[in-house]
Amino acid sequence: MKNGRTIRKGIVACFLGGVVAFGATGAMAEEQITMGLAGQSYWPTIVAKVAESEGFFERAGVKADITVHKSGAEAFESLAAGIVELALASPAGVGRAREKGVYTKIVAAGTEQYLGWYLMVTPDSPVQSIADLDGKKVGISSAGSGSDVLATWVETDAGITFEKIPVGGSGLVPNLLSGNIDAAMMYSPPSFELLEKAEARSLLRLSEVVPKNANTSWAASDTAIAENPKGIQLALDAFYGAVQMMQADRDKAIQLIVAHSDLSPSVAAREFDETIANVVPDGAVRAETVQQSIDLMRTVGVEVKTPIEEIVSADFSVKPVTN
Repeated sequence: MKNGRTIRKGIVACFLGGVVAFGATGAMAEEQITMGLAGQSYWPTIVAKVAESEGFFERAGVKADITVHKSGAEAFESLAAGIVELALASPAGVGRAREKGVYTKIVAAGTEQYLGWYLMVTPDSPVQSIADLDGKKVGISSAGSGSDVLATWVETDAGITFEKIPVGGSGLVPNLLSGNIDAAMMYSPPSFELLEKAEARSLLRLSEVVPKNANTSWAASDTAIAENPKGIQLALDAFYGAVQMMQADRDKAIQLIVAHSDLSPSVAAREFDETIANVVPDGAVRAETVQQSIDLMRTVGVEVKTPIEEIVSADFSVKPVTN
């Protein structure tokens, strides 16, 4: 009897060991990806949260480890350092980075306009026009960020010079309202909140004046493209599945935006209408808007010499996950 129990225990142990091994193999078989995002309420962060909560990553077969940074520049620095595998960038920014030995490529398009971006001042500000900003302090999130590029574009286009003050993405609103800066390059949804509460007014709506370009795109490091192409592909499929689901159902999208942010329903509606509704639905990268991104950088005094074929990866074609 003792030997029989020992044998049975051995059989059970082998069986359980096989189950554990199978489970571990199954877990290891699930693809993984690390993603760097900019700002808690920035549209890509909201969409990524929706993709996670609505099961798009799970259905795609990928586990997404999402890190939210203070700015786009910080997220790209994380990508350059190998901390994350996917992050937001512009084609021109990727081209310039490659010239400095930071090897990344664009793998999907996000937006082709500066959606939700405004140059803003307080309601009682003496600044009434762009020309009035000459010599003044204008807040940006950080050097090298999209807000920095936009500020430089405004200077160049208006023929003025102002002092660009990096205050971090979360520091733009408090520094503007406290008077530490004279104006701020505001992205959505904080720009929409300021307008709704009448705490600031718009001097310029950037989407109406800045040339169309692939300003927000997904970039991956050359290393990640070589070592984790499936993880990147599945993450993009999940992300754009969430984009298409939201674009197809405005009411549900607004509810999800409210659920994954601290935005009011009215601000969430504006966030949907002005930004998420206009995201490239399938992430397709167009050579035309990539070139326009490079041309835009040239207007602010930055020459991008890297050929487009070295800036954009041809290895990915998004196949959005469905509900």
